Amino acid sequence: MKMRNILVTGANGFVGSAICDRLMKMNKTVVGLVRDRNYKSRRDILDNISVVYGDMRDYDVVRYAVSKYEIDTIFHVGAITILKMATADPKTCFQTNLMGTVNVMEAARECGHVSKIVVASSDKAYGVHDNLPYKEDFALLASDPYSTSKACTDLIAQSYAYTYDLNTSIVRSGNIFGPGDLNKSRIIPGSILRILDGERPVIYSGVGNYKREFMYIDDVVDAYMSVQDRGLKGEAYNVGGSGFQNIFDTVNVIIEEMGVDIEPQILEKDFIEIKEQYLDQSKLEALGWKCNYDIRRGIRAAVPWYVEYHKNPNQFYWAH
Repeated sequence: MKMRNILVTGANGFVGSAICDRLMKMNKTVVGLVRDRNYKSRRDILDNISVVYGDMRDYDVVRYAVSKYEIDTIFHVGAITILKMATADPKTCFQTNLMGTVNVMEAARECGHVSKIVVASSDKAYGVHDNLPYKEDFALLASDPYSTSKACTDLIAQSYAYTYDLNTSIVRSGNIFGPGDLNKSRIIPGSILRILDGERPVIYSGVGNYKREFMYIDDVVDAYMSVQDRGLKGEAYNVGGSGFQNIFDTVNVIIEEMGVDIEPQILEKDFIEIKEQYLDQSKLEALGWKCNYDIRRGIRAAVPWYVEYHKNPNQFYWAH
């Protein structure tokens, strides 16, 4: 499916920036919806796309972006994505992730010229299941605020596809990592940045043996492009296949790849986590997508970027 004028919500976030970067390399016309420029805003992205400043919770802002720029394709990846933030402030999480999605879908419905919408859900939307890996036909059994907000985002997108015939597809990815992720609360960027600061990486008590699937950002962007091009209306697609392992093993891979002799420190956990999460990606593979990075290869690819970032953050981002 051809893309002409493309809106990316959350265009200065980790995934949003990576999608914008890919679209720019494809010579596409990109519009980013962002709340503000901040220390995580990439210079090479926001300086080279059209930018609408505003909050996704404001319907008039979203509709303006879709209407003014005659948007035909939307990548809706803007959201509150940090579990601890969502738990601390569930009201803002629900307002942003739910009503932000409603506003995007409603603007697309009202404007009438949007031909494709790809919505970011999450593996967290599945909640706890006895049988893994997750498959797309599993029930969404989310419980904590963040997971619930992503399950609702998922269902809202499906509802608009079913009720209003909007050509909407949904992406449910495992944990995403790679160059550009500066959220130290996440295990991979947090561990790398702490080691570069001369500190020990942190693992929370009881979490070390939890199993996760970590997806490298290039594979995730590939997935978004595949779903945009060939994903079916109202369908969800899992992004997995890198191999799942426990948190201890993941941190040890980081330590090995960085060539340091260090032991992680254990801190008390103050948040809710699901013990095991990994995905069946065969439905996405049927669209022609494949996972190119296992966890070690992805970490090996990410570390040099963080080393350069650590030397001079301002070469990539606006201000520190």
